[in-house]
Amino acid sequence: MAKCHGSLPDFHHNLAFPTAGLLDGNKTVICGGHLGYSDSGQCHTLGSRSTFATLKDSRMDTASIVLDDGHSLWITGGNQFPTGTLDTTELVSSDGSVTWGPKLPEKREDHCLVGINSTTVMLIGGSDKGGGLREFSDKTWFFNTGSKQWSRGPDLNTGRIIQSCGVLTDKGNGHQLVIVTGGWTADSATLNSTEILDLNGDRIHRWIYGPDLPKGLDRAPSVTAKNGTSFIVVGGAGSGFTYSSSFLELQCSNGDCYWTMMEHELATARCCGIALMIPDSMVTCH
Repeated sequence: MAKCHGSLPDFHHNLAFPTAGLLDGNKTVICGGHLGYSDSGQCHTLGSRSTFATLKDSRMDTASIVLDDGHSLWITGGNQFPTGTLDTTELVSSDGSVTWGPKLPEKREDHCLVGINSTTVMLIGGSDKGGGLREFSDKTWFFNTGSKQWSRGPDLNTGRIIQSCGVLTDKGNGHQLVIVTGGWTADSATLNSTEILDLNGDRIHRWIYGPDLPKGLDRAPSVTAKNGTSFIVVGGAGSGFTYSSSFLELQCSNGDCYWTMMEHELATARCCGIALMIPDSMVTCH
């Protein structure tokens, strides 16, 4: 992995639970989240104090993904006070325009989205209710961006919210794996379990348990790195509302998957934020 140094512009807004994406390959757009005692309806870019875009629904606890065109951030569901859990979605374009997107098949917050290929997005877990009435969903859904249709995916073994999700390539056999790890479940326990869906193997319709995280974590952002062969969980919250500064890396080779603790650490232990892969051009790398 390249060694990089330098600093990015500050983010001038105090937020928890926002969502974000890198548009046009160089524009970091951060939207929604928890702002004091309310949910935010604004989007901002790094280094700017001005509003980049205004959402049609203020929302927190959402999930988003940059669509294959690279110009649009698709923000889905979330929670809005006092409305509650949302089934609406919005598309934030790199020019700052905002349009309604297709509705979710169910109201959903504290879920996650992963891109399977250029036309398929997967929605995983989450809840259709907020507060003490939370459902810990084991449901997954596939969305076809061409036909705009939803279809059910295989159920998780453990329903969970505020989990980390991503897509990983097995270094040995090249299989594409969907990874779900950590989060909360029905007894309000922080999870360390990992579930894997092999999109190329004979278990495509079934999640299997993978190696446990070294420690239980929820609200931890994650990224995929090293040409797709490394899934990295960054920070997060552990039992007793302790915050982590760790970088935990999952890799797989011919179906054998393993976690390692990377040498990197956050300068400030934290949860409830975002993590994004950025191009080397935004920092100095060698």
